[in-house]
Order: sequence, then C-alpha cells, then structure tokens
Amino acid sequence: MNNYQIIPARKVLDNAMEINKLLGHENLGFLSDTHGFIPTTVPKLALSSTHKIWDDLAAELPDLCRKLQVRQCLDQMPILMADEKHLPDDMVLRASAIISAFAHAYYYVDLDLPSGLPAAIEQPWREIARRLQRHEAHMSYIDMSTYNWRLLDLNAPNPVRVENLKLLIPIWGNEEERIFLGSTIEIQAQFP
Repeated sequence: MNNYQIIPARKVLDNAMEINKLLGHENLGFLSDTHGFIPTTVPKLALSSTHKIWDDLAAELPDLCRKLQVRQCLDQMPILMADEKHLPDDMVLRASAIISAFAHAYYYVDLDLPSGLPAAIEQPWREIARRLQRHEAHMSYIDMSTYNWRLLDLNAPNPVRVENLKLLIPIWGNEEERIFLGSTIEIQAQFP
C-alpha cells in the first residue's frame, strides 16, 4: 500500500499537462515536467498562408522601427480575422506574439502617442485575447519572451541557451534585445 500523498504542486503540474494534452495545444499556458515553463514543442516559425502578411511585416519590424515607418505601414495593413474559422488553434500563440509586437511598436516607437490602434491590429488582437482567455488584449510575457524564440541549431545539446536562440519577432533586431530576452527564455527552460 502506498502511503504517499500527492503534493499540491504536483497536482497542478499534472492537471496542466493533462489539459494541454486534451486540448492538443498549449494556448492556456506552458507547464510540464519535461520543459518547465516553455512550450513542449518549438514555437511555430510561420502562420498559415492566409496570414502571411503578418509574418512578412513581422520580419520587417526592426527595419520599420529604425526608419520610423511602423505606423505608416501598419495603417495600410488589411484586417485579418483571428477567430477559430480563420486561424487554427496551433497558430494562435504565434499570431498573438506578432500582433502584440505590432501594437507595442505602433504605440511606442514614435514620440507622439497615437489616438488608438488601427482596426487591423485591434480587431484580431481582441479575438486572439479571447481565444487565449485573457481579460483584454495586451502584450503578455508569453508574447514578448516565452513564445518568441527559435533555435539556431535544433540538435545542440541542451539547446535552449542564449547562444543558440534567435527571436522570432524582434522589435529592434539588435543583439541587446536578443540577449536580454534570450536570457529570460533560457532561465524558464531550466525549470523542468
């Protein structure tokens, strides 16, 4: 007979892993005994073809920030839907990281604060927030860091290290941003 009682932290961990397994995605958060606080699979490198413009603009974001052309470019972006019909569940975290970066850059890169965000950012951002069960649209730590990386060498031993990370959606695209956010990603990966 086993006299051991499962401690509450283990119950939380097991519950989180079971929910993610049942859902088939980790949109409600990352927690596992194998990967700690980072995703159990590497973040998506691209959205589906219907949302390719978001990927394309995300790739240009550092250059647009340097040239102070973020608002002009994002003001012309078409409105793309982010509901279940138009954006698969396994793409929601990448979409959230991209749209959050757009909103952050749109609002903060220029010295003059805008009166609001364009509908092409605000509408899908609200839908994404709903799908992620967030109370409102915002740039979360997951968007900025936890789901904003890719591995340079997939076969590296202990691969989630600053030296082996590149940001998926950099805002500034400089080494300081990569190292700062990369160090937080590495720290999260050390807690399985």
